[in-house]
Amino acid sequence: MLRSIGAYLFAAALLLLGNSAFRQALSEFRQTEPGSLLFGTLQLVIGTSAVVAAIGLVKRARWAAWSTAIWGVATAALLGVQPLFEPMESDAQWSIWLAAAAIGVAAAGVSWFAHRLARHAAASRASIDSAHAQPPAPAQLPDAQLPAELIAAHVIAQAPREHVPRVASTPRHDDPSQASRAPLSE
Repeated sequence: MLRSIGAYLFAAALLLLGNSAFRQALSEFRQTEPGSLLFGTLQLVIGTSAVVAAIGLVKRARWAAWSTAIWGVATAALLGVQPLFEPMESDAQWSIWLAAAAIGVAAAGVSWFAHRLARHAAASRASIDSAHAQPPAPAQLPDAQLPAELIAAHVIAQAPREHVPRVASTPRHDDPSQASRAPLSE
């Protein structure tokens, strides 16, 4: 239950971040400053991977972990290169790089969560499939003989006739010679 709540919370956060990234990408593509194309492209990658990761988390898909990792790397890269294009104080640079590292760690944690969620979902699907796919029970033959009985019957059939012990036979009604000896029922 907690995994489901966590998956939905992370998916909602990623959708909000993806929405913000798409808005930033549109504003970056409208500008003509140097680096705006790079920032716009990174924002598109961030937004797309965030939406894909959110869908994967809800579906508990295997690819959710990879898309979350792509989101984290792209976001950390965007924050990491931002001081190169915009002049800022050294304290501001350190805080942006610290934020990039924190987002990288958070993305790694969410990616690990998505990986565990997908493995748990795959294991539960496999156990359900194996419970439904039980092998059929072996067929029970009414006239089946044990292996020892089969071997004894083969040995007796292969033995010469003079060594075969005589066994009292039961009268058969379909044999004319035996039919005369069969008791009549009235």
